[in-house]
Amino acid sequence: MESFLANRPDAPSRCTYTVNGDKSKSPHNLGIRKKSLRQKVYNNVLELIGDTPLVRVNRVGRDAGVKCNL
Repeated sequence: MESFLANRPDAPSRCTYTVNGDKSKSPHNLGIRKKSLRQKVYNNVLELIGDTPLVRVNRVGRDAGVKCNL
């Protein structure tokens, strides 16, 4: 498996996506996700693999003396 860090930043892009290209051959997920009106807040990062989540950052607030949910 090729490491992401092994790619030179000045190398030409190998991305094959084009705006008007065949979407069935696209390497990117272009599907529409069903979004709920209220997103769940997770207690840690391990609970949320696979979606774009909200994460509670309790330690940051507690250490700073904040008395609300972050």
